[in-house]
Amino acid sequence: MLHIRFFKPPAWQGKKSPDLNAVLTVANDLGEEPFYGSAELCADVFAGGRKLKSVTLRWTPGMRAVPLKVPGSVFAAVPKKTPVEVRVSVPDPKTAVNLLLDESAQQTLQFLPVSSVPFTSTPEKIAVRKVPTSFKDPLTIYEESQESIARHLWDAGLYTADLFLQHPDSPIVDLLEDSTTKWPPQTVLELGAGCGYVGLAFGAAYPGTRIVLTDLDDAQAICTRNIAANASRIAPSTAEFQVLDWEEEESPLDPVPDLVLVTDCTYNQAYYGALLAMLARAVKTGATVLLAHKHRNDAESSFFESLDAHPGLCLVRRFDMEVAGSPLTVVVCR
Repeated sequence: MLHIRFFKPPAWQGKKSPDLNAVLTVANDLGEEPFYGSAELCADVFAGGRKLKSVTLRWTPGMRAVPLKVPGSVFAAVPKKTPVEVRVSVPDPKTAVNLLLDESAQQTLQFLPVSSVPFTSTPEKIAVRKVPTSFKDPLTIYEESQESIARHLWDAGLYTADLFLQHPDSPIVDLLEDSTTKWPPQTVLELGAGCGYVGLAFGAAYPGTRIVLTDLDDAQAICTRNIAANASRIAPSTAEFQVLDWEEEESPLDPVPDLVLVTDCTYNQAYYGALLAMLARAVKTGATVLLAHKHRNDAESSFFESLDAHPGLCLVRRFDMEVAGSPLTVVVCR
């Protein structure tokens, strides 16, 4: 998955008839690998919900960012205080080419569109994703823009959520149905929720579930915003946020979950011990753990070795799959 992101969010520049400027990038989910290829981006500019202009931006090999400039004259007839929004996508991904792949290995690339939060004066450093799914209407997900990696969408979470939304035909659902004593679960807790997408997607897929998103306190604002934005979409499921620090051994798991979701939380080796201890605590209460992981480097294999050897965790099932060209490992523990 290639993520279109605002490297610099849209902002007004100039005093009289100011221009609207932004800087965009196309990269992997962590943002450290710019797309090495060619693609045609389309930036649609809206005011008060009405499209004013479409700007074509050409991404070429070696780029790290591409500027967007919309002349102030475009907004000449727009009343002051009218909310402005910029939506960026790749309308025809079949024409995009990844130059890191041989011609025989080329496939249709997936680009995740992005929008700015509608603004009148100073824009928020927050982006909006209408996340496409296979069988359901998109969820609206707010994430931090620019170079933040903690509170935005990651690939393993995107793929796992989409597999939940495919049920009953999903291999992950088959895996959980065979591995858990209570299905569907009544209470689901997501560890390291970030912006909360995976838990909210589960709530949309399984009506009536209580979803508890957990992370450090600096994720509370974005998770709470996403809960509010999708409350009607996931109803009758409910969602809430709780601060949970894996390194605080006395932090209670309240409510006790039936299922614990963990996606893309194994990228930082410094937290392996705390994460394994937290998973063991959850399993001790009777929960089943589903952990999904996109392979990024060889050092991550040590986490799964430690998980397999942990006396408080029993690895029930593991399977490896490829989604959109990316290797995905899914593990179920009890």
